Amino acid sequence: MAVSQLILTHRGSPATGSSPVVTLALLGSARDAGTVSVDVDVSAGQLNVHFHGWDKVIALFSHTTAPLSSVLGARAMQADDAHKDARGLHKAAGTGIPGRVKAGAWGTGGRRQLWCWHREEEVLVVDLAGHRYTRMVLNVRDPGATARAITVALPVVRHAP
Repeated sequence: MAVSQLILTHRGSPATGSSPVVTLALLGSARDAGTVSVDVDVSAGQLNVHFHGWDKVIALFSHTTAPLSSVLGARAMQADDAHKDARGLHKAAGTGIPGRVKAGAWGTGGRRQLWCWHREEEVLVVDLAGHRYTRMVLNVRDPGATARAITVALPVVRHAP
């Protein structure tokens, strides 16, 4: 299946008395690219991030979820700019090799960020409020398409009855 394909399903029927359930699934796997191993998907009102392979080892981390209501926005960003925004953050858990890899938790308190970066020029940046992390900086195969798909999912959650 294509990366960053947005799937919308609707279950439930007024005729049967069941409540409608809207599920959004974003298929944004970077494992197919052969360079990174982070999957990002949106389903059941949650943003799900899964680390795979060696990224689980070097990040000391396997997955996290965040309610879409805590997502302030998602965008593609040049990795150099993301690194500049993270200046002064110290590694809390994970691996950092300047210019090569930054994986795991960085910073504390109101500036805590989750990273998985391996020399790619562009990353997916997800800004959060009311979550353990204030920002996630992730390698995905197509950061722009993944950010757009997350953004499309936000109004569905915010305007649901």
